[in-house]
Amino acid sequence: MKMWIRGVNLGGWLVLERFITPYLFAITSCHLEGNFCYYPGQAGAIAGISNELLCRDMKACEAVLQENPVTGKQDYPWDEYSLMQAFEKSPLAGKEYLRKHYDTFVTRDDIAALHQAGVTHVRVPLPHWIQLNEKEASPYVVDDAWLYFLRLVDWCRKYKIQVWADLHTAPGSQNGFDNSGRLNTVKTCSEWNENATLSALQNILVAMHNDDLQDVVTGIGVLNEPWKDCHNIREYNRKALQLVRQTLGNMTSVVIGDTFNATLWNDGYWENEPHTYLDSHYYQVFAENTRALSPKQHIALVCRKNARDTNECCHEDASSGEKPASGISRLVSEWSAAYDTEPNELLKEVMAGILETGEAPRLHRNLTQSEQDFVKQFCKAQMVVYESNATGVSSGWFYWNFKMEGGAFAEWDFLRGVREGWIPTLPAQNVSSVSKFGTCEQILYETVNDKSIIHEYPDPNKVDTWKGDPLDDDLVISMGKTDSEENGGESSSPTKEDKETFSGYADDDDDETVPDSAATDDDRYNASGKAPAEKKKKGHGFFTLVVLGFFAYGVKRVFFSEREVPPWRARDGYSSIHGSSTGEAVTMAV
Repeated sequence: MKMWIRGVNLGGWLVLERFITPYLFAITSCHLEGNFCYYPGQAGAIAGISNELLCRDMKACEAVLQENPVTGKQDYPWDEYSLMQAFEKSPLAGKEYLRKHYDTFVTRDDIAALHQAGVTHVRVPLPHWIQLNEKEASPYVVDDAWLYFLRLVDWCRKYKIQVWADLHTAPGSQNGFDNSGRLNTVKTCSEWNENATLSALQNILVAMHNDDLQDVVTGIGVLNEPWKDCHNIREYNRKALQLVRQTLGNMTSVVIGDTFNATLWNDGYWENEPHTYLDSHYYQVFAENTRALSPKQHIALVCRKNARDTNECCHEDASSGEKPASGISRLVSEWSAAYDTEPNELLKEVMAGILETGEAPRLHRNLTQSEQDFVKQFCKAQMVVYESNATGVSSGWFYWNFKMEGGAFAEWDFLRGVREGWIPTLPAQNVSSVSKFGTCEQILYETVNDKSIIHEYPDPNKVDTWKGDPLDDDLVISMGKTDSEENGGESSSPTKEDKETFSGYADDDDDETVPDSAATDDDRYNASGKAPAEKKKKGHGFFTLVVLGFFAYGVKRVFFSEREVPPWRARDGYSSIHGSSTGEAVTMAV
């Protein structure tokens, strides 16, 4: 019986990220002196803190600014390297500052809430310097980070949550992202130090072994998001796997990155290597064309493009793609409910607002009911597709992230989604998401296409950002109209009769789940993009009826409805979540 991985990332904790905790980077001269003032709504700030400790009220505190290498403008520190550089002349204050963050950002209550929500795993980004001495790590601060990791493992042991560590940073940077430890002006692997990374990995593995963590720490990602030009990545993976097997044994799961193109790995790579995973990260916010999509188009993109990308690997029969590999499996360890806002662009506004007023813009932003209704559908669709139950190639997913500071990036906040109800109730670990929520296409059909919830940021008429690849899927194109436009100006909801036209329809108001065996041939067709060979001879009458139904629907759309040109088509097409096919760099937030 398959036991699904349904995890959440603990991002922004032991590896800092500015868009997760903007206030943490908004340091002042008072912070450098060890006088840690706080901001309104700051994550980890002491409840009921007195006003005289608020940074905006401390007139003597001056913002600590540096020239941002990407924008060329004066800015607060933008990555962990520049933040710790600011504390170089006051290292004790830097240590204490990080210690307060480590101690308060992830709490026992957070882990209890994740357990209550049905989360089976947490993915914990670790820095490569976590087992180095102070001199080797400088300017990064080592201090007590490992002790806090051990505390987390104890909590997860209590709540029966598995921990999968992830080597998130690397000496020289494996991609140029800020979350690699140090932001570069370009996205590249060219300065990555492979040998130093292997050494850092070995130090971490030895520490895990010595602290006897294998009962809880059951997996490790050997390098997060290696960029496309990491030409020696296969040799690195081979050596990293050998280190894990020698140190932690053969049962520890090993996760490798897909270098933003899973197809490259569908060549028999590790097809017989058990407990290994090829990892992909899917987001729809880093290209202007996908941010501009309607609600149904966002979900259609999941149903088609993300489904195809997930199923690009890994198969024993690479040419036909019918049989999943007996060894390496697929995993989507980063995705979110964010859909219309480029986080790096909004972060500029957030940091500027903190500098000007002492408070982050959109701190108290809440999702409207219509927005919550949509992101719930968006989450369901992604959970179904990333499990890829029909094809058997995938083992599950991890949501990014467990918590966010304030409301600007609310859609990234899993625990907030649980509290507000837009993270759907997860099925039992041995029950697939498609059995509870229905197929991605059924979820698409149920979604209200309310364009009023799309607030594209930044405004493409004012700020030029990366556009993305051209749109190439008819289903995504066809979902551009609102429900009222489709129905002559009247909005509609699916009726009971409409629902019954789709076999395996799942109503989320009903907490009962059905066994995976209830998934029909049509479910398998929708999820995989083609019908499995062994099923083609069975149930062909029902299959034909479904195909004819979709054909009739397509004829209606093409010949009997007026089709507007979606606004993003005039702006060069839509986004590939893997980045530009021309090699154009994509700024990733996580």
